[in-house]
Amino acid sequence: MEILYPAGNIDYIKSAIKVGANAVYGGLKLWNARNKAINFRIDEMKNGIELCHKNGLKFYLTLNTLMFDNEINEVIKILKDNQIVPDAFICADVGLIENLKKNFPNIPIHISTQFGVHNVSDSIFAKELGAERIILARELTKTEILNIKNNVQIETEIFVWGSQCISFSGSCFLGSFVNGGTANRGKCITLCRDKYCIENTIGNYLYVPDLNCFNEVDFSVDSIKIEGRRRNVLELESVIEKIKNNKCEINNGFILSEFPENNHLYEKVNKRQKLEFNHNSDILLDHNDVWVKEINGELEYVNLPDEYSSYVYTEIKQPFLPEKKNVSLEFTIKNDKICKVMLLNHKGEARYFNGDYDNSNFISFNKDVLLSKIKSKEVNIYSIRYKKEYEGQTIQLPSSLLKNLIEYINEAYKDLPFATQERCVPLNNIYIETDNFNTAKRLLMLNIPVIFYLADINSIDYLDLDQFVGDIIFKLPMFDFKNKDWENVVNKLKGKKIMLTKFSQLRNLNVSEFEKVYADYLIPVWNKSTLEFLNKKGVRCFCASPELSDDKNLDLFKQADEVMFLVGGRPTCVYTRQCFKFPFNCKNCRKQSKRLNNYDRNLKLGLKCYSSHREIFYENKILNSYSTMQGNMSFRYIARDEDVQLLENIYKTFKTENYMKMLKSMPEFKDSYSMLLEEDK
Repeated sequence: MEILYPAGNIDYIKSAIKVGANAVYGGLKLWNARNKAINFRIDEMKNGIELCHKNGLKFYLTLNTLMFDNEINEVIKILKDNQIVPDAFICADVGLIENLKKNFPNIPIHISTQFGVHNVSDSIFAKELGAERIILARELTKTEILNIKNNVQIETEIFVWGSQCISFSGSCFLGSFVNGGTANRGKCITLCRDKYCIENTIGNYLYVPDLNCFNEVDFSVDSIKIEGRRRNVLELESVIEKIKNNKCEINNGFILSEFPENNHLYEKVNKRQKLEFNHNSDILLDHNDVWVKEINGELEYVNLPDEYSSYVYTEIKQPFLPEKKNVSLEFTIKNDKICKVMLLNHKGEARYFNGDYDNSNFISFNKDVLLSKIKSKEVNIYSIRYKKEYEGQTIQLPSSLLKNLIEYINEAYKDLPFATQERCVPLNNIYIETDNFNTAKRLLMLNIPVIFYLADINSIDYLDLDQFVGDIIFKLPMFDFKNKDWENVVNKLKGKKIMLTKFSQLRNLNVSEFEKVYADYLIPVWNKSTLEFLNKKGVRCFCASPELSDDKNLDLFKQADEVMFLVGGRPTCVYTRQCFKFPFNCKNCRKQSKRLNNYDRNLKLGLKCYSSHREIFYENKILNSYSTMQGNMSFRYIARDEDVQLLENIYKTFKTENYMKMLKSMPEFKDSYSMLLEEDK
């Protein structure tokens, strides 16, 4: 069984050799899902691969983000020109995989966990795509992993230690829908690591404990994988030592169970937050300071620390404004002087600034002075975070550092005006998406087209199609862990309009047997190679990715029979298997949505429970505008909890000129915002 070690740079490879790992995985500066790791330059990559091979290790190159056509061409050129020959490519983009197979037929393809391999059907699809190995989703249980192992002849790799995202990998839209940067491009802004409030209690409800389950791997897999390209090598080395000596102290992970009482993935305050020191009654407290203490065996946030409390960090907060470019700053402080600042922009891209620490003039840090020097009206610095020593003195900021920081912000954002299009054309081809049977039926009776979301795979068994009369698209369920027999699904929906949510669903049905087949944006089409792949499978109608600009989507899908754009509503930001029965004290899953608030950024979110998974969405409605119509465009509005009368009113308003202005005058759209579709710029 292979032990696969993370490699952020050449030092990690040396560490992997030292501890006796069998292989490492790492990425170039771009095109991998750990953009914030140090990553390899081209020359370092070549040296790293050579060093691995000299010491009997394999090197797997991560190219596991979604890519544009020009980026695929650039990747191929860089690999060829520099003769970079890894032992495998780790990929998530179908278009990239198709091109790598043509250009490097002798280098194996490993399907990334970002692709979302959840069941036997996903695994067979990956094999048919040309993959030699699948990296299974971290949310699978032992039974589900064994089911795949026993039914598909393909190499399997599983994560056994490291960070555990709340969302299914490759399906997180939390950052992009709320702030503009997409985790599917390695630009996660970690909204999930904020503090959240559930029923008046504050905790890290979306920041689950680290995965730690190698003790549970008592069956055959081809590779066990360690997460950690941004971690300290000493920590990683200690993990390998524990694996080799079978000295795991704890067990966390879905491999144990899908239920929180058994998988140990529930935690109120994540213990990865480093607790600095205990409260001292002589120090000067600040209302911006964050403290925790142990109460009844659990860590909880406290406003009034005592001798049993621990300081975590200090954070100066502004309101988080979805209609602006929200950025945050993190200070590194030594001897009460700021020596470095990290700027995290609205896309999740980090940039570091250093001042002339020895020769610079120092000024007292003042938030208002900093904000007053930012000329761009589109920028909102919502968070300034740092750790400090409490002796009552004022933090000093090098004037050179402040100058560099301000100049960069003003320059970087001067050409990024917000697109607020108030004048709109009527939208005549618009669908309302709902998962509610009665809502769908009543909308159809009003001659309103419907996308009926079959979120639970088993709900299809009880579906009475005679109840639906009108223009309806059946959106297929995304999660099917038990690999349900799809014959009944196909027979029931044959001749209807359907919307696919996973690539592997193409295996389970014949496209020609349906009136029309759409590919949802959950099937990412970011390049023409992926588009051609789906065209060959008979798919000619697509849902434009909400993470791309309209111009980008229109160019990509200009030959499609139909392209459907998201015009408004509350789309799902996070698909998760994590159960919230503990914080909500659930007895049974309720049909109505639950509410949780992001305490750090004052964002209101909703949570909807299904039998296979949970979905988290932002309460504020997206509201996009379209001033022109090009080609065969259609639109969708994603409904959440609205009654039919309100939905009818919304539908009629979209069909009028200047619908943006009219909808914004309604109380339900008071806090609506246009999405920041800039990922392609």
